Amino acid sequence: MNIYQQNQSALKTAFILQAILTEQKIIFLKQSLNKAQRDLNELRFQQNHLQSKGEDLISNHQKNQRKLLKQVDELQQLITKLNLKQDQINQLQLSNMIFGMIKLKGTIEIFQKIVFIVD
Repeated sequence: MNIYQQNQSALKTAFILQAILTEQKIIFLKQSLNKAQRDLNELRFQQNHLQSKGEDLISNHQKNQRKLLKQVDELQQLITKLNLKQDQINQLQLSNMIFGMIKLKGTIEIFQKIVFIVD
């Protein structure tokens, strides 16, 4: 075997070793890429989940707000009705007081006439 053949054999071995190392690097990089893609998919899933949850919270908030506004409106209507009823009650009480005073005045006049007749 001459020096040329020895160098060629060593060079061939070096190329083979370099090819093996390159193949291992490619395998490692593919595995890293696959892990990065899985991590990205997990992050996207979490993002979608959080976005969906956020949309649900906004929807529930809007629903509750509409419900509260409806309840406030109903309460305002009830307050208005109560105020009207209170006004009616006050007017009725005033009418009864006036009627009572008129009856009392009439009774007093009758008593005065009776007393006048008796005197």
